[in-house]
Amino acid sequence: MIMLDYALYVLAFTVAILVVVGVHEWGHYIVARLCGVHVEVFSFGIGPKLFGYTTKQGTCWQLSLLPLGGYVKMKGEATGLDTDSFATKSLKQKAAIVAAGPVINLVFALLVIIGLSISFTADKGLVTSVKAGAVLTYQVTEQITTSLKDIVTGQASAKELGGVLTIAKVSGDASKQGLRNFIFLVAILSINLGIINLLPIPVLDGGHLFFYGIEGIRGKPLAPNVASALGSVGLYALIALMLFTTFNDLVKFVG
Repeated sequence: MIMLDYALYVLAFTVAILVVVGVHEWGHYIVARLCGVHVEVFSFGIGPKLFGYTTKQGTCWQLSLLPLGGYVKMKGEATGLDTDSFATKSLKQKAAIVAAGPVINLVFALLVIIGLSISFTADKGLVTSVKAGAVLTYQVTEQITTSLKDIVTGQASAKELGGVLTIAKVSGDASKQGLRNFIFLVAILSINLGIINLLPIPVLDGGHLFFYGIEGIRGKPLAPNVASALGSVGLYALIALMLFTTFNDLVKFVG
């Protein structure tokens, strides 16, 4: 029974992460295609490739070993001269491609919550159900944003931050409570991912958008060495945050 519980938690976590990250990366993918950028790889998961399929358009859709994320690899992300390279696109197009990931996470969550609201309150009419779902989405988004702000400003303890183990636990708990609860949790995780990725931290989507904003104001991009240094700082900060949240999880669950 204990092994079945573990299996359920692992499965629920894997499904939740792959859906939320898959939606995020699909946002990047679809806008990149609309802007004429060739997408070389769309990966569900990170690490070594397990298997994949390459379409006639030349995009490899693959499943990778670790279900802890995902990515879209576009042609010429850093440099490139071909017209279907990311590097040759206008600043607005680059910003649209980058912003599409977190934006689609928020839109996806809104649609999911509205759908759940309609299924719960169908007797109250479609308009009322849609409005209730939209209001609930706004309230959840506001609560997540406020919590992050409180932690950053010191009004709340950083010990409240959870990591992979916390996500796995709440995913498993929600799945035990029924499909609707699990779907609602996936929507909440999607909102979280969207908001976090909009933070102006280098290596996150928000960091890239911040750089594009500076480029738009200055009329030229940041010097490569400056952008690289800031990217390294952002990466180390994210690694430190992951280690910290994992430590929080271990203290919470192992004690």
